[in-house]
Amino acid sequence: MKHSATPVSLLSALRNRMQNVGKSARMLSHAPVILAGVSAALLQSNAMADTLAVTEDTTITAPRTYSGDDTIPTSPHYEGDGQRDAIVVNTAAALTLDGAANVKVENLGYTAFLRVGAYGSAGSLVINEGTSLAVGSAERYANFHIGQGAGGDGAVTQNGGAVTSIGSFNVGVNGGTGSYTINEGTLRFAQAGAGASNRTTLISIGFNNATDAAGASEGTLDIAGGTVELEAVEAGTGSVNLIIGNRVADALAAYGGGRSGDSHGTINQTGGTLRVGDGAAIFLSGYHGSGTYNLQGGALEVGGNGLQARYGNDTTSTYAFNLGSAGAGNRATIRVAGSDLTTSVNMTLAEGTATFGQASRIDTNGKNATLSGDIEGAQGGLVKTGGGTLFLAGSGAVRAIGFFNANEGVTEHTAGITTSTEFTVGNYIGGARSPDSSTFRLSGGTLDITGPATPDANNPSFRVGDWGGNGAFYQTGGTLNVDGSFVIGNRGAEGVFNLQNGAVNVGGENGNAVALIVGQSRSTDASPSSGQLDISGGTLTVTDSVFWLGGTTNSAADTQSTGTVTQTGGIVSLVNSRLRIANQNTTNRGTYNLNGGVLEAGGNGISKGPGIAAFNFGGGTLRIIGPALATSIDAAFAASTVSTIDTNNIGATWSGSLSGDGSLVKTGLGTLTFSNASTYTGSTTVSAGEFRVTNTSGSATGSGSVLIEAGALLTGNGHIDGPVIVRGTWNAGTDGVTFGDSLTIASGGKYVWTLSGNSTDTGSFSRIEAASVTFADGAVFDFAFGDNVDFSDGFWSTDQSWLISGSASGLGSILLSSGRLADYQGYGSFSVASTGNGLEVTWSAIPEPSSLALLLAACSLLAVTIRRCRAGR
Repeated sequence: MKHSATPVSLLSALRNRMQNVGKSARMLSHAPVILAGVSAALLQSNAMADTLAVTEDTTITAPRTYSGDDTIPTSPHYEGDGQRDAIVVNTAAALTLDGAANVKVENLGYTAFLRVGAYGSAGSLVINEGTSLAVGSAERYANFHIGQGAGGDGAVTQNGGAVTSIGSFNVGVNGGTGSYTINEGTLRFAQAGAGASNRTTLISIGFNNATDAAGASEGTLDIAGGTVELEAVEAGTGSVNLIIGNRVADALAAYGGGRSGDSHGTINQTGGTLRVGDGAAIFLSGYHGSGTYNLQGGALEVGGNGLQARYGNDTTSTYAFNLGSAGAGNRATIRVAGSDLTTSVNMTLAEGTATFGQASRIDTNGKNATLSGDIEGAQGGLVKTGGGTLFLAGSGAVRAIGFFNANEGVTEHTAGITTSTEFTVGNYIGGARSPDSSTFRLSGGTLDITGPATPDANNPSFRVGDWGGNGAFYQTGGTLNVDGSFVIGNRGAEGVFNLQNGAVNVGGENGNAVALIVGQSRSTDASPSSGQLDISGGTLTVTDSVFWLGGTTNSAADTQSTGTVTQTGGIVSLVNSRLRIANQNTTNRGTYNLNGGVLEAGGNGISKGPGIAAFNFGGGTLRIIGPALATSIDAAFAASTVSTIDTNNIGATWSGSLSGDGSLVKTGLGTLTFSNASTYTGSTTVSAGEFRVTNTSGSATGSGSVLIEAGALLTGNGHIDGPVIVRGTWNAGTDGVTFGDSLTIASGGKYVWTLSGNSTDTGSFSRIEAASVTFADGAVFDFAFGDNVDFSDGFWSTDQSWLISGSASGLGSILLSSGRLADYQGYGSFSVASTGNGLEVTWSAIPEPSSLALLLAACSLLAVTIRRCRAGR
C-alpha cells in the first residue's frame, strides 16, 4: 500500500503505532524516552516490522532491529514503492545510542531507511562508545539519509562504537542540509554479501535526485578521529564509492525529470583515518555542484585508482582538495594502502605550512604513488615519507610547492613543471639529526628552485643530504634550475648528486645570492659533511655564482667538510663563476676529478682555498670561456690517461704545478702558458694555438716528451726536460726555451731564428740549448728581425756568422724561408750550415757598388795583361 500522507500525518500514524508496541518501544511526549529490551527474542519479534519514529529525545541502550512497515510518502519526498522507513528522527528530536545499544536497520523484502532530519524537519543522532549501528545487511542493502528535503537538517555525531552502512549513505539530500561527525570509533562502508542482488554501496556527501526546485543539497562529513573505511571491493561485484557531491545527473521522473539539482559536499578531516580499500574510490566531485576535501590532519589511506576527481567525468562540477593546516602539530597525510596509487587530482597546500613540522605528508608506505595533477602551494609544504616511490608525473602538470622534502624512499620527477623555494632530499627536521635517507630521480620535466628577488628575503635553497640524513639525487633527463643555495651534503649529512643527462642551471636570475656547494658544514656542527657530485652526461651551467668543493659558513670553524666532483662526461660550464676547492678553513677537503667530458672556465674560475685541494685530470677537457683563465692550483694527470686543455681562441695561464703519470693535449687557438715547474711523466701534445713556457726552474712539462703539431706554435723562455719534436713552429726569440733532451725540427716544421740588432753578440740572437739538435729533411728555417736590425747599416756590408747551437747532430736539407727576403734582398744572403757538432747561421754580404767597380776594373786589367803576355811570346 502506498501512502500519500503528509509528513505530519505520517508522524501521527507512526506515533500511534509506537504507542501499541509496548515493551519494545515507547514514545513519551514530555520526557526523554529510553528504549531497553527485555530479552533478545522478544525484541526481535516485536521490532522486526516496526518503524521507529523519534519525535522526542530518545535513548536506546539495548539491541534492537528495525525493518520498517510503512511505504515512503509521495512527492515532495518520493522514494519508491519498494522502500520502507525503519527509523525516522525529526521534529528537532535527538536519538542517542548508548550503553549496550546494538541497532540494526534491515529488511529482506524492501529497502529500509534510516533518516535523521527528514521530510523538511530537523533531527540528530548521537552514537556513543560501546554501541553499534548497522544499516543494511549481507542479504540486502539499506539507505541512510541525513538531512532530507528543503528545510531538512540532520546531524549525526559518532563519539565511538561501530557504524556499518551497506547500500546508500547520503548526507544532505534533495535540498536538505546534513552533517556527520566522527570523533572516535569506526564508520564502515561495505558491500552486501555474495548472494545479494545489488552489491553497490554509494556514499554521497551532498545528494540530489530532485530538481532545482528542491534547492541545493549541502552535506558535510567531519572526521576528527576514529576510522572511516570504504571496504575493498570484490572484483567484478559492484562498488563502494564515496562521492563528495551528487552522484546522479538526472532527477527522478517523480520529481519532473531533467537535470538534477545542485549539491555541495565537504569533507573536513582534522584527525583519524579515512581508509579506501582496493577497488573502492573517493570522487572529489559529482554532478552539478561542487566538492571539497579539506585534509587538515589525520590520514587518507588510499591506493589503486581510489582517488579521483569527478564522478561520471562531469566537467561542469568543481572540486578542491586542500592539504594541511597552519595549526600547530597538524600534519595531513596521504598514505598509500592496498595497491600502488595513481591519481590525476589537483591539490592545494595550505598557506603557512612551508615548514617540516607543518607540511603535509605523502607516505608511499612501501608502495608506489603517481601524482599527475597540479599542486598549488607556493606557501605550503609537502614531505614524502615511507619506502617505495612517489612519481611526480603529468606532461601538463604545474606544481608549486613552497617547501618540499623527500625524506624517505624514492621520489621520481617524470614530467610537468615543479617550482619550490626550499627543496631537500634526505632528512630535514629543523635542527635534529636522523639517519634517514632518501633518493630523488629527475627523468623528465622541469624542477625550478626559485624565490624572491629582494636581497633581504630568504634565498631559495636546494639541498641533497641534510642534517645528518643521507640523500641522493639522480638526473637522467629534464631540467633543474636553482636560483639560490645549492648544497650537496649539508650539516653532518652525506649527499650524492649524479647527473647522467638533462640540464642543471645554477644562477642568480632574481638577484639572489647563489652558491653551488659540495660538502658544507656549519660552525656548530659536530659531524663532518660529505658531498659527491658525479657527472657522466648532460650539462651543468653555473652563472654568476660560486662553486665550492668542501666549505663551511664560518672560516674559524674546525669542522671538516669534504666535497668531490667526478666528471666522466657531459659539460660543466662556469659562466662568470668561480670554482673554489677546499674553501674557508684548513680542515676542509675538495677534489675535482676531470676524467671525461668538458669543464668550461675562465678568468679566476679555478682556485684553491686554505684547505686540502686536489684537481685531477683523468681524460677530460678543460675548455676556456669568457676571459683568459689564470689559475695557480696544483693539478695531477692520472696514469694512462690523456687530458685536454682547449684554449678556445682565448687563452690560459697555469702557474700551479702539474704532476702524475698521464698525458696532456693542448687544442684550440689561443695561448696556453705554463709558468711553473711540473713533474708529470706523460707526454704533452700541442695540436693548435700557442704553447708558451715561462718557468724559471725545473721543467714546465715534467719529464715526458713534447710534440708541437703542424699549425701549432712553441714560444717562451722556460725549460723543457723531455724530448721535443716540432712539426709546427718554434719561435725561439732571443731568450728562448731551453731543452734538457733532444730537439727535432721535423719535416715541414719551422724554426724561427730571431736577431734583435746589428750584432753577433750573445743575447742578440737565438741560441738552441738542447742535448742534441736535429733538422730533418724538409725542415724550414725562418728569420725574425727586431726593430733595431737595419740592413743598410755598415755591419751588413761584411760577412757575419752566428753559432746558434753547439750540439747539432743532424742537418738535413733545410729549406730557408723567403718570408723575410724583402728585408735583406740586395744586401746579402743568409745560409745555415753545420760546423762539426755546431750549427751556424752565416751572412754573405754583397759588396758596395764602388768596391764592385774596382774589382771589375782589376779583373779587366788582369785580363789585358794576360793577353799582352800571350801576344809577346
